[in-house]
Amino acid sequence: MDNWIRELESMTERMLAGIATASQEELELFIDQRDAIVEQIRQSILSGGTVEPYRERIAAVLKADPLVQKRVEDIQRENQQGIAKMNQAKKQKSLYDADYAIDGFLFDKRK
Repeated sequence: MDNWIRELESMTERMLAGIATASQEELELFIDQRDAIVEQIRQSILSGGTVEPYRERIAAVLKADPLVQKRVEDIQRENQQGIAKMNQAKKQKSLYDADYAIDGFLFDKRK
């Protein structure tokens, strides 16, 4: 279990070092890898492992959760703004698109 917690600490430190510039893909990869390690720790505890010696280290890792969550929310907000901007551009473009037939007929009368 010590190795998993050490890996979790290392991953978390690397992510926090670059959290301001982390992309959506990097965050997804971090969260997936972290979930896998947490599941291994959980299985170890269920099979009789003790968590007491690691409680403080785990608490320290969990303190990073709000920072990661804030970055995920920032990326979601950026994505929503981008989608809203694209929808607004589509609306503006459709106002200038012609919805009428261009083929016209002229009738001349001769006197």
